[in-house]
Amino acid sequence: MSEERVIEVLGFLNAAPPIVRQDAAARTAALQKLPAELGSRIDEAYRALFANIGRLPEFVRPLLNATRFLRYECEVSRQQKVACVGFCMGGGLSALLAAHDPDLAGAAIFYGQAPSPEHIRNIKSPVVGFYGELDERVNAGIPALVAAMKAENKSFDYQVYPGAQHAFFNDTRPSYDVRAARDSYSRLLEFLRRTVGS
Repeated sequence: MSEERVIEVLGFLNAAPPIVRQDAAARTAALQKLPAELGSRIDEAYRALFANIGRLPEFVRPLLNATRFLRYECEVSRQQKVACVGFCMGGGLSALLAAHDPDLAGAAIFYGQAPSPEHIRNIKSPVVGFYGELDERVNAGIPALVAAMKAENKSFDYQVYPGAQHAFFNDTRPSYDVRAARDSYSRLLEFLRRTVGS
């Protein structure tokens, strides 16, 4: 997909209310307000860009290959601890990687989908999560995640930022929240210092 198409989708998402990311009907209504050709083009690109969100397990094998490479083959990281950090879809992937890589030193989830309970029992590393208060779709999964992590005696710390939306860390989007971004970054660095620091 061309850069221009991606920029069109980002422009649409940045101009639309946050609900269009979560609600297909709201997204369709917003797209219908655009000229027909532009709306159709953005809809097609949006579907292509976000088609993989429901297919996160398919990415586990490449992620395991990446951590294996970092541990055993990459000259600068060989024999070092490996942790992962993910944002949005990457946050969900970070959680899934923690459930599949028993040697992972830590996993950070920025407003990502919570792993299923059967995956949670396999997590060996500490996990930290960062969420925006106004991100209803993602936040709906937090109570079950907290309960499952506690029931399985897993290390899970999380922070929900008041007034922050999904993608609060992304400084190219209107959802950017400088206070939440700075605080979460500071907490992330401390987490990484504890989990992979020398």
